[in-house]
Amino acid sequence: FSYFRALPHGFSVLDLCSSWASHYPQELLAGAKRVAVHGLNRQELDANMQATERHVQDLNDNPQLPWDNDTFDLTTMALSVQYLTDPRAVFSEMHRVLKPGGLAAIVFSHRSFIEKAVQVWAKETYDGEGHVHLICRYFQHGPAGGWQDLTSIDISPQHGDPVWLVTALKAP
Repeated sequence: FSYFRALPHGFSVLDLCSSWASHYPQELLAGAKRVAVHGLNRQELDANMQATERHVQDLNDNPQLPWDNDTFDLTTMALSVQYLTDPRAVFSEMHRVLKPGGLAAIVFSHRSFIEKAVQVWAKETYDGEGHVHLICRYFQHGPAGGWQDLTSIDISPQHGDPVWLVTALKAP
């Protein structure tokens, strides 16, 4: 959450593969000017009370995001990376729409709809550390010199499902 506190007043955030809830602490969005949510289901996106704008799109059919270059200070994707059929294209698009120095944050758990997850994810459901490495590769195979400060952390609660966070900054 420290990154939220460092964002400039009036920051813009893009929540990719969102639904009825963006997983942002409300108090940290107080300085946000724009919270764009992107997902598959119009009704779910319409129910998202944190959103200031909504966009329906299947990234597996079309990974091209509708926003201009260098638009957002922060992009997030919670609990959906395992369903991307062309993650490198999506990560390239995240890079394109982020402002220089902007943060991309990917959060995932071992829980998923196995029948919808891509094979590399579904065959090793409980391999959180392996999935961290896979997501790091998605960033590393992006635009040359495009990402920096790639980090990962296990943010699992003491009780409950394991949760991991992988972040990278768009190079200035």
